[in-house]
Amino acid sequence: MFILILSLLVGISFFPLLFADFEKFQLWHAQGIWTQALIMMAFSWSFFENPKNLNRKNVPLGLLHLWVGGSTVYICTRSQIVGVYNYWTLFPYFNFLCLIILYKLITMYLTKDNVRIILEWLRYVVIATLIVSVLQYLGLSQFFDLLTKEYTGTNYNIVSGFIGNGTHLSGFLAMCIPLFLWKKTEEDFLAIVLLFLVLCLSGTSIGEPAISGFIIAAVLMAYMSKKRWVWATVLIVMGIVAVAMIYNLKPILLRSNGRMGLWEPYLPLIRNNFILGHGLGTVKLLSTKPEFPNAHHLHLEYYQYLVELGFVGLILIGNLILEFFKKKTQTSMDKVLKAIVYGFLLSCLFNFPSHLWLPSVFAIFAYSAFLIKEKNHDIFTQGT
Repeated sequence: MFILILSLLVGISFFPLLFADFEKFQLWHAQGIWTQALIMMAFSWSFFENPKNLNRKNVPLGLLHLWVGGSTVYICTRSQIVGVYNYWTLFPYFNFLCLIILYKLITMYLTKDNVRIILEWLRYVVIATLIVSVLQYLGLSQFFDLLTKEYTGTNYNIVSGFIGNGTHLSGFLAMCIPLFLWKKTEEDFLAIVLLFLVLCLSGTSIGEPAISGFIIAAVLMAYMSKKRWVWATVLIVMGIVAVAMIYNLKPILLRSNGRMGLWEPYLPLIRNNFILGHGLGTVKLLSTKPEFPNAHHLHLEYYQYLVELGFVGLILIGNLILEFFKKKTQTSMDKVLKAIVYGFLLSCLFNFPSHLWLPSVFAIFAYSAFLIKEKNHDIFTQGT
């Protein structure tokens, strides 16, 4: 089981390299195939291996899954009554279910020693991503320079790492910075320097880095540091100055990048079905209609889940987050895991990482690994 989950977490970045020459086969689809295939193999293997850990009760996650699954059944049944097969809701639920299965496999079959080894591997995966990003900027990368020919214009940033988009790369790298704040070796320091250089290169277009990466990195470094206010002040100033210089001192913090226009058409939908929501996949379905923006995601995950899962779903997500952060960290490794989840949740304010396989898999690993309850050893106590 350990080998399969390690292969999943390491291979998800590199598996799309096999399809790099296929222009129409997006790397997101390749990452999805890799993730689902490895989860299928790990789930099958679970029937041949005894669990190593106790089954930890997780009421918030159970309630969330019950709501998402129940609403999916209800919406798909109503569609089937009128002779329509509702794949746009069923497929997102299947993806969600895959991550739920991964959570169960990690919490029941991995030990804390396994988690420690995986975190070491992930450090080198992120370093490899940084190196590839630099090669992309220099035009020396054989892979993933540009996903499609529509991005061949000089206005687009070709620094995309293994995630396929500069803005998403910025958030992903920032949420991974706790991996280099754990042992604080010289190698970690150099990796952080390189990470900040790549953050200056990654964004929507050339010369327009994403501010989200700097904000997430500053918050996480403050969270990981004993002198949080010092780290926070220095890094926020560094981030704002660096981005402002590249932006030619434009007031970037006041720019919505079109998001307000993206959110506004969905307000009537929220009002009409505020409590129950319209079901997973609604935004993607409506994006094909002329009265809605041509965007599959709203670039604010909590707003999108309010549209799709309603107020009840959003409350259940908030309850899941709250219960997770109530648990105290007992070791430095636990703090790293919690910080990665923290960074992922912050990234959800700027982009749509929960709809991308790479950051989602990293986040669910960190969440699950933190909650591992080894036999005869419960490390968790409730606290603030």
